[in-house]
Amino acid sequence: AWLPGEGGGEAIARTLAGLNNPGGRTPLSFPKSVGAMPYAYNHHKKAGGLPTQKQFGCLFPFGHGLSYSRFAWSDFQVEQSQISTSGEFKVSLHVENTGPVGGDEVIELYMHDKVASIV
Repeated sequence: AWLPGEGGGEAIARTLAGLNNPGGRTPLSFPKSVGAMPYAYNHHKKAGGLPTQKQFGCLFPFGHGLSYSRFAWSDFQVEQSQISTSGEFKVSLHVENTGPVGGDEVIELYMHDKVASIV
């Protein structure tokens, strides 16, 4: 319940009672143990392309979240393979709630510059 605000107590209670369907996601990764600390995000990639601390794994990955429902993703499409000089590109995705209760799904899309040397 990260930073729920003054209405957080009621929202958490309603969620635990099944009256509200949670839809948030973690804004960062949580390491499995203190051996992975400090977990820095601005480090060089290893020769294999993975961040140095990746070998330790994580307890909850970035974007992890729970729901009382299930969602099916399909028909992901990218209109072009390169971003134009205007900095815009279009993607589309069909999301269907296939579970027993109504809910929201958080869709996250990330990209990176293949030339960049820092993650």
